[in-house]
Amino acid sequence: MTPLFIDKETRSPVDLKKAGLGRYARHPLTEVLMMCWAFGDEDFALWQQGELLPTRIRQHVESGGIVVGHHATFELALWNYVMAARHGWPRLRAEQVRCTLAACYAMALPGALENAAHALGLKIAKDAEGRTIMLRMCKPRAWDGDKPVYHDTPELRARLGAYCSVDGQVEREIYKRVLPLSDKEQRVWVLDQAINNRGVPFDMESLDAALVVADKEKERLDAEMTKVTDGTVAVCSNVGMLKEWAADFGVMPDSLAKAELSELLDYEDLPAPVKEALKLRQSAGRFTSISKLKAIKQREIARRVPFLFQYHAATTGRWAGRGVQPHNFTRDLPEPHDVEEILRLIRDGNTEWLNLAYGEPSILISKCLRGFIRAAKGNTFIGGDFANVEGRGLAYLAGEEWKLDAYRAYDEGRGPDLYCVAYGKSFGVDPSTIDKKDPRRQIGKVQELAFGYQGGVGAARKMAPRDTRDKSDAELDGWKTGWRNAHLKIKGYWYDLQTAAIDAVLEPGKIVIVGAAGRRVMFRKRGSFLWCRLPSGRTLCYPYPDVRTGDFGQYLTFKSVPDALVWGIYAKWLREGKEKGEPNTTYIVDEPGNTREWCRISTYGGKLAENITQAVCRDLLADAMLRVEAAGFEVVLHVHDEIVAEGKFTEEDRSRFEALMCQVPDWAAGFPVSAGCWLAERYRKE
Repeated sequence: MTPLFIDKETRSPVDLKKAGLGRYARHPLTEVLMMCWAFGDEDFALWQQGELLPTRIRQHVESGGIVVGHHATFELALWNYVMAARHGWPRLRAEQVRCTLAACYAMALPGALENAAHALGLKIAKDAEGRTIMLRMCKPRAWDGDKPVYHDTPELRARLGAYCSVDGQVEREIYKRVLPLSDKEQRVWVLDQAINNRGVPFDMESLDAALVVADKEKERLDAEMTKVTDGTVAVCSNVGMLKEWAADFGVMPDSLAKAELSELLDYEDLPAPVKEALKLRQSAGRFTSISKLKAIKQREIARRVPFLFQYHAATTGRWAGRGVQPHNFTRDLPEPHDVEEILRLIRDGNTEWLNLAYGEPSILISKCLRGFIRAAKGNTFIGGDFANVEGRGLAYLAGEEWKLDAYRAYDEGRGPDLYCVAYGKSFGVDPSTIDKKDPRRQIGKVQELAFGYQGGVGAARKMAPRDTRDKSDAELDGWKTGWRNAHLKIKGYWYDLQTAAIDAVLEPGKIVIVGAAGRRVMFRKRGSFLWCRLPSGRTLCYPYPDVRTGDFGQYLTFKSVPDALVWGIYAKWLREGKEKGEPNTTYIVDEPGNTREWCRISTYGGKLAENITQAVCRDLLADAMLRVEAAGFEVVLHVHDEIVAEGKFTEEDRSRFEALMCQVPDWAAGFPVSAGCWLAERYRKE
């Protein structure tokens, strides 16, 4: 069946960026002004506000025909919440929709229409002047009582219609150029739409009370700052004045950002007034979490916040948070009974006892962000989190069998945890002699976090606890060497990946296979892309690959050198270290902050291992999400390697949910999957 291409132009008094798509689409004053449409390669036609839906479109949608849109989540929401709900259009099902933005993201291309067109080298480009007119028309210029007044004339509408049609043409050309999502990934995208529409439920009473407490606490901190600095600094947020005031005491910090401020406060010889002022600044800085509570409030609809997740936002396929950003809520959530008591005190406005019993309100509100997520009345959550899935994934892909056995032993209660195992294997110590309080376990933890993706001393220093950051480079390098000697398969995997990627780029069409049997990845360059096929069958994509030296100053012309010599040269360079200018696979990505330019970046074996491992773990999560949803568990939240469903559940349901999460797909046979699951009314961490 020929696909239908559509693109809408809308207007609303609601600020889409601040209020989110849920409120925007459901607001009674949001309007669809026009929609350009075309079947296949036909010329685009224009439906305008007030007209009947063309019969061809109605019949196509009612018969289950395919509809294509760029950022189809927006198109779906406006179609169903505005046109179907208010104007009698047939409901459009997510299963019918194909999203070119999702397809672009899956190929590591930019999401914005104009940027995607530029990246693909399309001859037709987005109408920049028309976009300016669209932005002028989409928001009210004034209000007449409770009615918005817009810039709106026949001439402006005609120009907007031309702009809309160009967008439709660009979208169609993108559709022809990008690889469509696989059937399985299309199912994942459809599930993503369902999750986004359900929304995440929040405890709005506690949230409203927290905002009041935060305002009062901010006033108190500002008053204390004024007192400590004798009126020089009136508010804690005035970093410039605070630095000038501190300079009078001989303290001249370059920055008062979070990390620098913490280090500064560790100095024992700080003048007492400066230390007190900096502590006030630190406390006030923690109220950045309040912006998340305000974002929830702006987007909330009937105690739920919809459209918080972006499908395939990372090149590995992982989701990202949008708006409220639930993926970067503070992780150190207090124990469940403490969360309940803290939120009760916040609701009561009892900040004095809160401070005495638990600590500063600013810290507590930040720590309890996850706790504001609460199931609707009468419902509960079931949550499950894959245990150390990336560590398991890397060992699985590289074939580090002793480590996989260690994970299995730990899961079965027969062996120590992997931080103890890592240290023991690195330094020839029996890991059973190391307990959780042993400082050697902490070294093992740093090793696991820092070295898996070819990290070195810098990574170790970053991951090490603050009280161990005075370790010498030589000592940290010893940790690295010990870990690498214990993980020879993983170490070899880095170099094999880098060599394979270079080989595939140099010989387009050649398939280069890497990894342990049954879990291999395949590199192949076709067209303008380097593809990496994962064990799940999904592919990672690296646009416009090329092999260049470390500084990217020259192209490497390996085609003019005999193959044996080529392999000898770059295999040697690979093992001498990146800083020595060896050839690297490079590819093009969006340049941060520049909407029209791309920049070329290099990759290396450890980075490729990270991409592939995270992508495989993402596929485990996506498969689990599809399984639990098919079993009747409605997913409302997923964060990193965690799934949360909402409904009326029992302990038996929790056990069934855990079994579904731990089910290993055929493509991941032998992967030691483990997940801890919980049942509660409020979001928690096990």
